[in-house]
Amino acid sequence: MPRQREDTSRCEKAVTENAKRSHPRHGVDHVAPITRPMLAWFLYMIDRVGEDGLDRTVLDCGAGGSTPPLAHFAERGYECHGIDISEEQVQRAAAYAEERGYDLALRVGDMRDLPYEDASFSYVYELESMCHLTKADTGKAIAEMTRVLKPGGLLFAHFMSTDFWPLTGSEGAPGEFAGLECGEPVIHSYFEDDEVASYFEAHDVVWKEKRFTYLPLRTRTTTLERWKAWYDPKSTRFPTEADWLAAYEERERYCYAAWEVIAQRT
Repeated sequence: MPRQREDTSRCEKAVTENAKRSHPRHGVDHVAPITRPMLAWFLYMIDRVGEDGLDRTVLDCGAGGSTPPLAHFAERGYECHGIDISEEQVQRAAAYAEERGYDLALRVGDMRDLPYEDASFSYVYELESMCHLTKADTGKAIAEMTRVLKPGGLLFAHFMSTDFWPLTGSEGAPGEFAGLECGEPVIHSYFEDDEVASYFEAHDVVWKEKRFTYLPLRTRTTTLERWKAWYDPKSTRFPTEADWLAAYEERERYCYAAWEVIAQRT
């Protein structure tokens, strides 16, 4: 088993066991499954770094969807707040929370202009939401997340790297690609390594890692017909079937590359 996969599996197991111990109904056998491994690392680091001087308040920027990551914090007894620019996604998250009895304070809003007071939360994070902003707006979002973070609090952020392949859509400003997602216009921003570092010059970086995820061997050796059958029309990286088929000849290069950063507000 590759080292990263082994570490991720161990990390997910550790945070799941911690959730069972911390759950308001102590000793429960079932907790929300970790659907985003990146979140497992943030929870793991919170457990490792400790909560000295911090209360259990958390904000998720991009909190919508049918499996809201805030559920994992609710299981640990956190006061949970979430914001998402999509009313539909907020409704989905609210329905999930109501069905399972999670107390999540969700609202529609913009991470570039957060409707919260300064120093409101001990933990603030985003998971694959900020990547839909331009680079200028990414700076605004990081500034806002820092503003609402308490001194000593932890911020988790995710940046897609320019090593990502393939980069699809039409490039406007450097690293900013415009395309379609489910028929709607969308931006994906990709960052050079030094660009990522520039957003955290006023923070203490607790942990950062650049991750590469490649297609498994069975996919690299597949036939063209099977490759065609795997096309997903909802894919943001391959907006048309022609884009997907064009990638077949270079499929061994396929790589999801991203930086993950945990920074502490000084």
